[in-house]
Amino acid sequence: MKKLSVLLVAVILMLSLFGCGNGEQLARETAEGFLSAYCELDIQKMMGFVDDTSKLPDDVKDFSMEKIMGEFPEELKAYTGEFEKVVNVFFDKAKEKMSYSIKESAEIEGGYEFVVDIIQADFENSEFEDKLTESLSTEKATEIVNELLSSGAITYQSTQEEIYNALVPKVVSIMEEVVNGLEIATKTEQGTVVVIEKGGQWFVSADKTNIEY
Repeated sequence: MKKLSVLLVAVILMLSLFGCGNGEQLARETAEGFLSAYCELDIQKMMGFVDDTSKLPDDVKDFSMEKIMGEFPEELKAYTGEFEKVVNVFFDKAKEKMSYSIKESAEIEGGYEFVVDIIQADFENSEFEDKLTESLSTEKATEIVNELLSSGAITYQSTQEEIYNALVPKVVSIMEEVVNGLEIATKTEQGTVVVIEKGGQWFVSADKTNIEY
């Protein structure tokens, strides 16, 4: 009977230890899922790991291709499909540069805190705007228009729609060339991702997590 009691105590201790380790593992998997989605610029997937998405910054919650395209001038709305391809190439190049690494982890009240390094695309220091401005200078725009006039693609009697139909593919082609040759700048930011347990599930805490979005 004594041996059985000792065995039961040993089993209980083992289960207890397993439970603690499993909790940390689940918390880490949640943090990794959140960070992977972040580096993939997949905002919807990222928000699926968060406990309260209403507490995320507005520019994160509202981030979508539709919103980006919605900011185009009204007269170019009909051509958003063409421009969206260029934006997608830009984001794909940015995602290639983004990664994360978990440096430290610590148990805190109600969950775990993970210290992370995130290599981000530094959009503010990207050469995209400068190179695009250079490639679509007034001189270049005049050259394109003269080419279209010379080829008969447009005339001085062409409607605005006809001009845009001829001009937009040229502009998109230049933008694609700029994006494909672009070297995306990066920066490394350190932050913390806090994962908490709620109702037996693990979530990234929108309140306590501190990373640059």
